[in-house]
Amino acid sequence: MFIALMIVCNIEGGCVQLADIRGPYLTEELCLNRIEEFVEDFSTSGITKDWYFHSGECTFDKSPPGSSPLQSTYIQRTVHDHAH
Repeated sequence: MFIALMIVCNIEGGCVQLADIRGPYLTEELCLNRIEEFVEDFSTSGITKDWYFHSGECTFDKSPPGSSPLQSTYIQRTVHDHAH
């Protein structure tokens, strides 16, 4: 199972990593489709005008069966590479 992780950055330079709460996804293809959907929603929402999508990736979920994948994968951190 795969979890979609996205990095979004503020125009002032701060970035955060977001974990999608809809997943995990059975295939990497479904996960990548979710990232594409996130990018579209993020860029057209208007709420996030001072933020931009930086990057996304699908990571393999190593959570034990029956646990929430976000218990082990939800991360919010500053990212130093904030180039467009």
